[in-house]
Amino acid sequence: MSTLIGENIILDLTYFYISEDNIFNENIDGKITSASLGIGYRYGATDSTDVFIIASYLYGEIETKEANGRSSVDDNGYGINLGVRSMLSKSFEGTITLGYVEIDNESETAIGISTYYYFTKVFAVGVSYSVADDVDQYGIGIRASF
Repeated sequence: MSTLIGENIILDLTYFYISEDNIFNENIDGKITSASLGIGYRYGATDSTDVFIIASYLYGEIETKEANGRSSVDDNGYGINLGVRSMLSKSFEGTITLGYVEIDNESETAIGISTYYYFTKVFAVGVSYSVADDVDQYGIGIRASF
């Protein structure tokens, strides 16, 4: 979830949760939780295109359940995202981002792309894809813009 504060300041909040029976391609039940809180700046390059940067505080937790018991690991870190977001037409929006994350002295760089189709000025549905050093992510989302 992102919102503008004033003309150019971005406040960004993200929460992600997944529960898997076969985490990390092993026979391990697990849960992954992550959250981020970020603040950023947007620059209106044109009437339909913004360039933005967001710095975020990150939290992540992995819980696993194996035959020999449960374990849980959590840590925090930071992330930086740089991107371009543009209305490609009256109904289609496209975004491309370059991100860097560091948690527990481990770092990851990712490139992401997403597109949203706006049914109305408020409601949209979208798809996203990002590729990083160790993880590829696919997403489907619903957006409400107020």
